[in-house]
Amino acid sequence: MTGSELLRLLPYAGSDTPTSSCVLISRAHLSRNITRFAFPHQARAAQLDEVWELAVKAAEKVVGNGIDAIQISTLDAVSRNALYEGRLLGRELSRSGEHTGQGLVIHHRDWAITVNGEDHLRLQSIVSGAEPKAALLRVARLENSLGKWLPYAHSPTFGFLSSSPTNLGYGLRGSVLVSLCASRAAGCRPKVLRLLNRKGFTVQRKVGERNGAAGDLFQINTRPMGWAREEAVAARLETAAALAEDAEAEAAELLTARKPARIMDDIWRAWGILCNARQMGCGEALALLSCIRLGCLLEEFDSHLIPELNRLTFLVRPAILQLFVGRKMNGRERAQARADVVARVLTELRDLEEN
Repeated sequence: MTGSELLRLLPYAGSDTPTSSCVLISRAHLSRNITRFAFPHQARAAQLDEVWELAVKAAEKVVGNGIDAIQISTLDAVSRNALYEGRLLGRELSRSGEHTGQGLVIHHRDWAITVNGEDHLRLQSIVSGAEPKAALLRVARLENSLGKWLPYAHSPTFGFLSSSPTNLGYGLRGSVLVSLCASRAAGCRPKVLRLLNRKGFTVQRKVGERNGAAGDLFQINTRPMGWAREEAVAARLETAAALAEDAEAEAAELLTARKPARIMDDIWRAWGILCNARQMGCGEALALLSCIRLGCLLEEFDSHLIPELNRLTFLVRPAILQLFVGRKMNGRERAQARADVVARVLTELRDLEEN
């Protein structure tokens, strides 16, 4: 599979992202194991191969021939890392997936199945914007459809069995990736994070290349909910998204009333750097893009920039960037290509607005 073909499958936020939401993507996932087979970390090579074949055949029966079955052992390091950056592959599997029975089954950008990671099957869906219910419904329907062809390991006491105790029961989990740029600028982000924790959510700070700062991106996760089905999990995630959006709206209103000169200066400096820099690190790009997002919230820029800002937030990642450009690059080459890609997209958008 070529880099451009793989890039086509990555469900990063795109042009369909709402311009009014601080939520970039919504994600849902659950794990299932197949009876008769040991968990992947204990299974023999022949068992992993058989699970892979069963998973691919079941997916084909569900959707016909519209799937891409990708064995991780056939991918180079850049492609593996791109799948990790695109949230389709876990970090451990992206580094160590050498067996032919480990891989991904992807149906367009609707859903993906990781095969023989921590569990035999990890079903997931990623949707642009604050649409957790849509992502959860896709995963629940996929789980039900695959269950007609695959015998899931199940216990009357513990529910669906998993290598992780937190996934017992029905095991449906979800998250939303949000930007808290206005809350940061207004100085109230710690309060927002504490509120989310008190409400029962787990919040993770997302990082950039070499663990640098990733702008103002946070992933808000549901905690284990046992037997909860998609409606209950969706309600929890919608609550999380609403809390984040309300906090951003209040912070933006506060900043709009004041419009501190320092913040306005930071926003316009960010625009100047993004449109004119010759080299740019991943963390720097994410931080500057977050400043432009803040400018949209404060009506310094048109809000229609936000979908492209969301897309760039994923395109500047090291491996995804290399797939987008179409060649492998060292750190310096990535910095140059990143600056070029960001400047080209933003200047084209500026020219369109002026015309």
